[in-house]
Amino acid sequence: MKMRSLRLSIIALQAIIYTSSFAQNIGINSTGATPNPAAILDLQSGNAGTKGFLPEQVALTATNAVGPVASPPTGLIVYNTATAGVSPNNVVPGYYFNAGTPATPNWEQFVAGNSATTTVGAWLLNGNTSTNAASNFLGTTDATTLNFRTNNAQRMTILSTGQVGVGTAAPAAMFDVNSPLGTPAVYGHSPNTAAYIAYETPFSFGTPIQTVSGAGIYSANPLSGYTSMYSQSTGAANVAADINFSSVWIANYSYVQNPGPFNPPAVYAQLNNSTSLSNVESSAIVGLNDYGTTAVGAGSISVGVEGVSASQFQNAFGVDGESYCDVTASAPYSFGGTFSGNDYSTGTNYSTVYVGGNFNGTIYKISGTGTVAEVIPTPTHGRVTLDCPESPEYWYQDYSSAKMVNGKVHVDLDPILADIIIVNDSNPIRVFCTPVNMPYFNGVTIMNQTATSFDIIELNGGNHSGRIDYQLVAKPKTNYGTGRFAWGPGPAMAPKDIPASIPKNKPDPSKIWYWPSDAQTYHYVLPKPQPKTATRSQDIQNK
Repeated sequence: MKMRSLRLSIIALQAIIYTSSFAQNIGINSTGATPNPAAILDLQSGNAGTKGFLPEQVALTATNAVGPVASPPTGLIVYNTATAGVSPNNVVPGYYFNAGTPATPNWEQFVAGNSATTTVGAWLLNGNTSTNAASNFLGTTDATTLNFRTNNAQRMTILSTGQVGVGTAAPAAMFDVNSPLGTPAVYGHSPNTAAYIAYETPFSFGTPIQTVSGAGIYSANPLSGYTSMYSQSTGAANVAADINFSSVWIANYSYVQNPGPFNPPAVYAQLNNSTSLSNVESSAIVGLNDYGTTAVGAGSISVGVEGVSASQFQNAFGVDGESYCDVTASAPYSFGGTFSGNDYSTGTNYSTVYVGGNFNGTIYKISGTGTVAEVIPTPTHGRVTLDCPESPEYWYQDYSSAKMVNGKVHVDLDPILADIIIVNDSNPIRVFCTPVNMPYFNGVTIMNQTATSFDIIELNGGNHSGRIDYQLVAKPKTNYGTGRFAWGPGPAMAPKDIPASIPKNKPDPSKIWYWPSDAQTYHYVLPKPQPKTATRSQDIQNK
């Protein structure tokens, strides 16, 4: 029985296998048809179009693993049934071929073109059809960076966390563009406006021509009516963070035209006043920090800034800068800065301080209400305040020691001190002495006083020898003629016509002596801002 079965199998095999001894190819079919001469193996079923080719079913473990196929030759095709391995060497079910060697395999998956029915596909060079926006995408399904190249050079990177980098493999923001030197990073434009971000191309402007190497943001508005730059704080804000707007001419004028020998400021704000109103305050720049009645945490600070002004016939103030004013009876003071502290609810003025200026002919470093104090932070007592002594007049003080011999000592003033004080019968040097380690000292008198020296003599013929400490007070040359209890300035907006508030001593500015300025003393010229006229500003606008 077994011999009969073997014969039948051999006859059946001969019926379906036809071997061409000439073409050296094999055909497997049930019809005895000659195999196609272009194929080394030609498979046909009796029912054409109803059968398929089924390769070996294997369970790969990774794209770079040999098992379970031992020494797989290059080009070997298998059907993988497993989902295994760790990215980027993981495998999923599908057809694979070995693109490596038997010893170091590299299993690569066959990928078909995208269609509506494929679950694993490829984006084709000539486009894709029947894609599904909900499930088809270009990208990764694991935490792996996606890179884009041209000419085999990396151009764009998308990190697995979502940051996109153009020209950088490590984007520092959700969108990071790093352009080569000399190339603008971002360019946005329409027919009438254009703007660059990170503009590295040199450009020129102004008259005379000004050239800069580039700008962080460069915007151009070639057509009237378009805004070059506009910014808003939040989508819900009813006032933008930065609006350049004016119903007359310009709200923010930043322009430098340098015809002089000095370096002008990069930002210049100008207010041309033509009003003659009294008791008004006008500012070229106003900074408003409006917390109002909003409750904030302890230690919070609200700061507002007012800047430079230049006027001839009205009071001038600056926070950090210079002021120019011809001091007259109607405009008695000119200071570089003024600072006021006020009560929010009532408007009560706590203190007003003027820094660096002239009031009614008297030159002041600091003048105002309240005390001058130093705050010292101590480790055991906290912050302590030390107040400066105040005086009805302006004095210089000096402290030193002298060695008495037989009850006498001659003291020469420091030559610098002698040069900056006034000493005469009306303004003698006041000297206050304290003997040291001389308990039976008889006291002293000051004699033989000159503009540069004086003698200390022990009273009653005393002849003690030892150290004597002294303090001297002298009248400065600066502001000499101011007198006692000189008239002082009030808050900036206080009425100026209150006779009862003016003391008897309102000094005559022409009789007040003060040292020449630093520039006059050392023979140099300070630059003075030259405000443009309204006509000149309009000319610039028209250009």
